[in-house]
Amino acid sequence: IYEAGIRVTTRFKQAKIKYGSLVLNGFKKDDPRLSLDIRFGRSVDDIEGIEYVRIEGLYENNFTLGRLGKMNYNLSGGHISGTTPFSMLFSNLGTNRRSFDLFVPSTFSSMAPFEFTNTSYAALYTAFETGYIIQKRKKWGISLFFPNSIGVGRYDQDMIHNVVIRQMNKVYSETGMGLKFRTRKRSVGVAAIYRYGNYSAADFSDNIFFRVLVDR
Repeated sequence: IYEAGIRVTTRFKQAKIKYGSLVLNGFKKDDPRLSLDIRFGRSVDDIEGIEYVRIEGLYENNFTLGRLGKMNYNLSGGHISGTTPFSMLFSNLGTNRRSFDLFVPSTFSSMAPFEFTNTSYAALYTAFETGYIIQKRKKWGISLFFPNSIGVGRYDQDMIHNVVIRQMNKVYSETGMGLKFRTRKRSVGVAAIYRYGNYSAADFSDNIFFRVLVDR
């Protein structure tokens, strides 16, 4: 396969220069982030019939509510025109490998990798963290954590032989709640994620997953 493309990514408010001591501040974790990835590809042998344009982008930002807390959000989406190899489809939106695992931001914690196969998708990931319930001189504190994710997709390529295609053509949804404890250097905690809606399991316990929260 021949492939060419471009990827552009930036963080707004990314740097400042102060004349005098010459202070240059680099990227900050809370700065808004915009990313766009565009790829053009085709197979060397025309018989294989692989020719595609793959576009994927995201916008990540946050806003604060003062002492009430802060909301982080990530709006992501992608589209494929043409025919790609199976590995380049949008099938890796989920990070659920086991019932108790690490929380990965901006992914579906209750969705297994390759559970769905999409040529187009759109998703919104949000995480609201309250102000610290217990706080002592900004050295440590306890906060509540509320992650929510929704997404939808579709599959419009020819079916692949010997591969089960399950498209996310209905809205996928999950929600959760957790506790975070902040030390001087990082925050740690645990959250319970609940899968509900169109793709939930019949048994309530099969929709509950626990995740470890780690932040610097």
